[in-house]
Amino acid sequence: MTTTCQISISLDGFVAGPNQSIDNPLGEGGERLHDWAVKTESWRAQHGTQGGERDVDSEVVEKMTEGIGAYIMGRNMFGGDGSWDETWTGWWGDDPPFHVPVYVLTHHEREPLQMQGGTTFHFVTDGIESALEQARAAAGDKKVAIAGGASAAAVPRGRTARRAAPAHRPDRPGRRRAAARGRRRSGPRAGRGRRLARRHARALPRGRRALKPPPGFRFRRR
Repeated sequence: MTTTCQISISLDGFVAGPNQSIDNPLGEGGERLHDWAVKTESWRAQHGTQGGERDVDSEVVEKMTEGIGAYIMGRNMFGGDGSWDETWTGWWGDDPPFHVPVYVLTHHEREPLQMQGGTTFHFVTDGIESALEQARAAAGDKKVAIAGGASAAAVPRGRTARRAAPAHRPDRPGRRRAAARGRRRSGPRAGRGRRLARRHARALPRGRRALKPPPGFRFRRR
């Protein structure tokens, strides 16, 4: 079974803007990180709207969401923090775009929340390892996707990311640091992630740019 994580990240290592609120779920300026996806036909179809561009970004969105049987996300990505307001059902509306079980990491217990379209939010209070175990059981032979935010996207200790595919954006929206801070490597394997990222960048179409992966991710050759 494959566990994946795709996340948009600014050049200087941010995945959201500051001052998250109901009006700004991604923080001030955070939505700019996702402009590349929101404009696509694939993203809009998944969110129940029409139109959008059919281009390489649209193909990337399709590939990212193909064959996913369960998601894991952090509490802020579901909506808000602190004690629960039981009337609050998150940022995603009545028909969230996931359509599979979603496991939300939180410190506050809550009963599962069933939404329209097949999405059920399960609230996990005993850590990401438990969420991974539950998500894998629910996904069966399909993939488990770690949707974000930054803390949830950190690779659990002792594990290797099978696929770490950050979508780097040129924006610098705020103060929230992305992903986990891993130890600096030394020796002959130091910089291997940077070399792989540079190789990936050379293979991208003109106008697209990839930088080094976030700290904490390790690459595995297939």
